[in-house]
Amino acid sequence: MEKNGNVMLKSCRGLDDLLPNETATWQQVESAARETAQALGYREIRTPLLEPTELFNTWRSPERELFKREPVHVKDRANKPVSLRPEVTTGVLRAYVEHRVYQSPPHFHKCSYLGPVAWFERRPHARYVQDVLFGIEVLGSPSPAVDADVIATAVAFLKTIGFKKYRLQISFRGCALCTPGYHEMLREFLADTMDKLCVECQAHQSSDPVYLLSCPERTCHEISRVMPTPYVALCPDCRRHFQSVQDDLDTQGIDFAVNPLLACDPGYYTRTIFSLWGPEEGAPLLASGGRYDSLLELLGGPATPAAGFSARLSACVQSAEANNLAVEESTVPDLVMASAGEESDRAVLKTINYLRQRNVRVERDYDNRTLKAQIRYASRLGARYLVVFGDDETRHNAIPVRDLTRNTQEFLPTSRLGEALYQYLRTKPRTRASATA
Repeated sequence: MEKNGNVMLKSCRGLDDLLPNETATWQQVESAARETAQALGYREIRTPLLEPTELFNTWRSPERELFKREPVHVKDRANKPVSLRPEVTTGVLRAYVEHRVYQSPPHFHKCSYLGPVAWFERRPHARYVQDVLFGIEVLGSPSPAVDADVIATAVAFLKTIGFKKYRLQISFRGCALCTPGYHEMLREFLADTMDKLCVECQAHQSSDPVYLLSCPERTCHEISRVMPTPYVALCPDCRRHFQSVQDDLDTQGIDFAVNPLLACDPGYYTRTIFSLWGPEEGAPLLASGGRYDSLLELLGGPATPAAGFSARLSACVQSAEANNLAVEESTVPDLVMASAGEESDRAVLKTINYLRQRNVRVERDYDNRTLKAQIRYASRLGARYLVVFGDDETRHNAIPVRDLTRNTQEFLPTSRLGEALYQYLRTKPRTRASATA
């Protein structure tokens, strides 16, 4: 599209801007993520947005080039392939291996992350996607109590946002001993229906037949509903592990349902997996995770049991707004200072600086408009108080403070006005009963 001969630039398909009036709920959810992690003892880790492409190919089978979260690939100056991260777990484990964190005591590590991700989504719409993920990783223990604790942390995160209800489903994948047998069982079951599967599911049958569970194609979905569940092939140790997770969740009073055919992406999970949705009909998936005991070894580290989850903040924001959990915008100024005259401008600047250092939200007019226009400006901002600071008021040592909600006015002395305003606001309500948009 062109305008006056110039090209009008737009964001990439699928990548949306968040304007200032749209970010309040995002900030609420991000604060809930940080609060949850800090309260439960998870220390933050920050990894790069760009990672070597090989990092994501390590755990993906060759067929997973069709994976629905395909990394966005670029090449650096040395012509080496790098990718924007589509998820964070592998980056966290890469850092764990690269910096030999496993050699540092204690050998049980808990960390959290909160950061952007991006990928190319082939289905259902070919588009780029950007999001923010919050997640935790627990490294170093094979205990089922860790699985339950990870799930409890995800639930705590939703409750911190404000959710009183949620839908939690848990399931189980086999370990290295029982998974091969289950995969062989699936291949035998699907042999007669192979021609009915979509191209992607057919491509995954040799290396990852469980991929069928996450396929959105209707025919594949119907076939997946009647295929053998992973539970029938579990070894005794895996059965005890899964039962212990359920017992721990019951003890903590966390409601859940067992779904034997629960889908999980990405494909590196072993043993416990889970997914969390909001309470509303048609709610998006908010968080998912599980155990991934073999992933760190695949990335070049020592065999290390691990578990974690990640939450898509865009889905959490959407569900919070659908359930009326979003907070109101908190940037409405406490007061607006209107000035008329050069002398009063300098006094206003000094007063604003004093109040802002004490966390008072103050705005002013920068365009030297008429006093009447500045009063209208204060009303549009939704401020409750207006301070009229003119040269006449300065000479008479009486500065009017107008309450725009009650339509009343009081006078404060010009000397030490900042301190007088600060003490005045401490005894008064700061919000208007109704703000003019």
